[in-house]
Amino acid sequence: MSEPMVSHKLFANSFIRFLFGGLCTLALIWAILILLVPFSSAFGEINATSSSSGNSHSFFIKNDGSLWGFGANGSSQLGDFTTTDRTNPVKLEGEGVLSVAAGEGHSLYIKTDDNSLWAMGANESGQLGNGTTDPSDSSVQADAGPVSRIAAGQSHSLFIRGDGTLWAMGANESGQLGNGNTTNQNTSVEADAGPVSRIAAGQSHSLFVKTDGSLHTMGNNLFGQLGNGTTTQPVDSVQVLASEVSDVSAGQFHSLFIKTDGSLWAMGRNNSGQLGDGTLIDRSSPVMVVESGVSYVTAGDEHTLYLKTDGSLWGMGFNGFGQLGDGTTSNHHTPITIESSGVTSVFAGKHHTLYVKSDGSVWAMGKNDNGQLGDGTVNNKNSRSAVKAYVMTIGVEADGNGTASGGGQFAYGQTGSFSSSPNSGYIFSSWNGPLSGYSSTGSLTISGDIEANASFDPSPYDGDGDGLTDYYETVIFGSNPNSTDSDGDGFSDLEENNTGLDPNVADTLLRNLFNSLTNDAYNSTFDEGVQEIYTDRKSYDLNNSSEVQYEYGHADGLSHAVQYQEDNNDSLYTLTEVNSARSEYQVSTTAFIREEITNGLSALGYLDSLRKAYPPHVEKWHYQTNMGWLWTNQETFPFVYFSDPENSANSRWLYSLHLAALPDGSFYDYLTGEVISP
Repeated sequence: MSEPMVSHKLFANSFIRFLFGGLCTLALIWAILILLVPFSSAFGEINATSSSSGNSHSFFIKNDGSLWGFGANGSSQLGDFTTTDRTNPVKLEGEGVLSVAAGEGHSLYIKTDDNSLWAMGANESGQLGNGTTDPSDSSVQADAGPVSRIAAGQSHSLFIRGDGTLWAMGANESGQLGNGNTTNQNTSVEADAGPVSRIAAGQSHSLFVKTDGSLHTMGNNLFGQLGNGTTTQPVDSVQVLASEVSDVSAGQFHSLFIKTDGSLWAMGRNNSGQLGDGTLIDRSSPVMVVESGVSYVTAGDEHTLYLKTDGSLWGMGFNGFGQLGDGTTSNHHTPITIESSGVTSVFAGKHHTLYVKSDGSVWAMGKNDNGQLGDGTVNNKNSRSAVKAYVMTIGVEADGNGTASGGGQFAYGQTGSFSSSPNSGYIFSSWNGPLSGYSSTGSLTISGDIEANASFDPSPYDGDGDGLTDYYETVIFGSNPNSTDSDGDGFSDLEENNTGLDPNVADTLLRNLFNSLTNDAYNSTFDEGVQEIYTDRKSYDLNNSSEVQYEYGHADGLSHAVQYQEDNNDSLYTLTEVNSARSEYQVSTTAFIREEITNGLSALGYLDSLRKAYPPHVEKWHYQTNMGWLWTNQETFPFVYFSDPENSANSRWLYSLHLAALPDGSFYDYLTGEVISP
């Protein structure tokens, strides 16, 4: 059949047994769809520019030039390096495919860059055109091009070169190659000088239309499918009409064409009503089926489909597998309406049908034993159902800050779910692409391809409340975001990170030093607290005679009070007050020491990169507040840190020098290269 610039063709045929000349002959019977040029309609957001169905396999091309296939693959007709049937579409070429055509066990496609012709699958008759009869599980070049149109029959192939000449290869037992003989050809031979505008290939017959509108046929004519008024098989092509033919299609043993006035005509076998003329009578000459308004026609094995200019889809013929989509398996001898409007293209396989609606949805019905309906099953369907011709892919950013899931294949209109999960220390930020605005998890109605990435940000939350965000604890420092003290050394993660210590390594020596100094201060303050009381007695004279009397009894208390006054230079206080003073002094002194130690540790935190190389884990160190220095001797810890609160850029590590010519406590400044001292 021809391929109008605004539509695509798809044909498919089957194996049947038939009698000829009184002899029982087994023949492979098949019809094809010719799908040679892009059309204006699209597979929704998938934007398929052409499609094709073969015997039991199907293809579509997306607007990015990628080629997808599904269905039977026993002869590697999908070209995916396997012989595994596919019930869901698989990507066969990533880009650069212009058009595709499917035969019984082989397939053809044209590349966009140079219009070269490529083929894959069965090749027993040379239908791949690569000079052999060996099958190929991947595409091989059949012609260097430029090629403008292609068609695939049961075991033969047709194509039009850029100069309008018609070429053919493969099976030729019925003269379907049109080169004047019946010899198979494993390389292309010229079939007609043209110029040719449309081509179609059936089970073992071929049709083409020249640019002057004349219709020509060749090959098998057992049922009058060549339309020349006979059932005689000619050696060469015959002219059926001299003009006014705009499109053509070939089924198993029947043929159809559209005239420029929009009328639909048919000829050939009619055993299932595939000609649509209300009879089961074969026709060796064209009969008009529809008077006007037909824009596109496609033929399967024994069923026919056509579109009208109002977008309605019609069908007739064999319906044993439900390929007419009317919910039954009853044949129809006259056209029935399948869709009343909104159909942009239709493709007929052997016993299955695919069509595209104006909303971009792809629908399929009929036989599905090899997954040729692309719905993920092998179940036949006698009513229309959406094809899983859409691929929803959800990915994540390459930085690996999280993961996403939900990718897969979904039918048009099906609900797809997706989710993202951040790595520890991160939170979900956003989706890009079509999922922009969605939360980290959700669902949506599938209407086309979805390519989306999830991005993640550093977590600003502080799960353990230690002053460090989960991002810094998990990603930067590697500490436990659920513990304020990851290494259990008594210093918080925040304190250790701020002072250059490793929050995952217990700083036992420093902890012991801190505890020792604290204990020393605690113990020493008992005596110092008592001395403080004696030095400043009036500050601690919290009792009067009435209170003392109350504590010891009125009579005894008064006596004790007098005695205290005499023994203690008139100061009134008890052991309770002494201990209270001691504790107060102790707490005050301990807090001061802790503050001094914290200040000293804070000065170590400026160069965190030196933390592991030169950790300030020392037993003895001193902090001189006025100078802002922290140092030890060279044997214990030779590196010190200079902290300049006024200008942090001056803060740096220094090296302790103990040289005879220099005063003790001198330091070497790496930044200036000079020896300095406090």
